[in-house]
Amino acid sequence: MTINSALAHNMNRVLKWLGYGFGGLVGLVAIAVVAIYFRSEWVRSKTWEVPAAAVTMSSAAIDQADVDEGRRLAQIFGCFNGCHGQRSDGGVFLDIPNVVKLVAPSLTHLASTAEDADLVRSIRFGIKQDGTTVWGMPSAALYHLTDAQLASIIAFIRSEPVGDPVEERSAFRPLSRLGIAMGDFRPQAESTSAMPERLDPEQPGDPHAAGRQIAMTACAECHGLDLQGNPQFPSPALGIVRAYDQDAFRHFITTGEALGGRDVGVMTQMAIRRFSVLHVEEVDQLHAYLSETGGLDRMNSESLDQ
Repeated sequence: MTINSALAHNMNRVLKWLGYGFGGLVGLVAIAVVAIYFRSEWVRSKTWEVPAAAVTMSSAAIDQADVDEGRRLAQIFGCFNGCHGQRSDGGVFLDIPNVVKLVAPSLTHLASTAEDADLVRSIRFGIKQDGTTVWGMPSAALYHLTDAQLASIIAFIRSEPVGDPVEERSAFRPLSRLGIAMGDFRPQAESTSAMPERLDPEQPGDPHAAGRQIAMTACAECHGLDLQGNPQFPSPALGIVRAYDQDAFRHFITTGEALGGRDVGVMTQMAIRRFSVLHVEEVDQLHAYLSETGGLDRMNSESLDQ
């Protein structure tokens, strides 16, 4: 065997084993992709239950004032002129290439086919009529809405003309499926499966009860259940409110203009579209709670474990 033929023979052996290695690697990647897909599908198709008592609201007569209040609350919490469209008619509210496209349903159409208990289950516990989880809705925050607030929102939605169902569907792309499979992108139904006692904005002897409930229902969506910010969003810890006096905070919440006349992106838009309809008293309660506590009392909340 000549030197050249020996080299060629050895090179063929090396290429052969490289081919085996590459083929094995491709096989492992294919197995991982299939495993991620089926794991994410299992999570998406899993069904959840809550006791009937948990989705039963205290009954009270609803009048036009309640419906009007429901419109205001629906705007604050994104049901109206927010995630569910300008008229609660639904549509795409988040679309990130290679990650996820989330489509919110038409609330007016959904309400026309659902009982109040179905809507409570979806809003407070993140569970759809078919028992599967919702995605992208802050149910762990909305869980703390009072029965009266929730009843007003539902009454408002039912008072609106029934719209067409949204035909477009949510799409879970590779990175969101990976996040679901790894437990980083958690279903809302899991986050609300063992929530603590609901906050009472009228808790006797607690000067911050109302402000805390506003923070948890309106702010936790972006700033986290501990109100200490979300680096993935990103959003700051709400202790930042200490930099604002009462008048400056009122101006910020109603106009979206932060200290120094700054536009602060998403929060500016949230203030203009949603929080500008907060009553002055509510803004002051929120300011008092956050400026005095920084939301630090929520760091030991049982809800943080969810």
